[in-house]
Amino acid sequence: MVLVIIGIAITGFALHHWRRSAIPAAARRVSGIVTDVSVKRTSLTGSSHLLYGPTVEYLHPETARPTLLPPDGHIQTEYHVGDRVEVAVDPGSGRALLVMSRPLLQRIAPVLFGLGVVGLGIADLTI
Repeated sequence: MVLVIIGIAITGFALHHWRRSAIPAAARRVSGIVTDVSVKRTSLTGSSHLLYGPTVEYLHPETARPTLLPPDGHIQTEYHVGDRVEVAVDPGSGRALLVMSRPLLQRIAPVLFGLGVVGLGIADLTI
């Protein structure tokens, strides 16, 4: 039963993050440059992985002022200071998002992991 609850929580968080990281159709895309990278080590699956949280500077498309986009969590895509990246800015809300290089894979993997944990929990209940 514990695995089912944990799996539901992981899936719920992953779906929430998926919705939150979706780029609105009206968003304007601009070029940015990575100015800092925070690195975290994780060992969730038993093997150690590095996760990266880039801080990006870009010119805001409406004000033409340099703007910093702080890290919004950490992802597996490796970033280095000086890397050029793409930023999407929603003109309605002013919210900016880092455009990921593999958005579907980076969004669907946590959902599938959570569903897998739910499946293991259900299988454990039926034994």
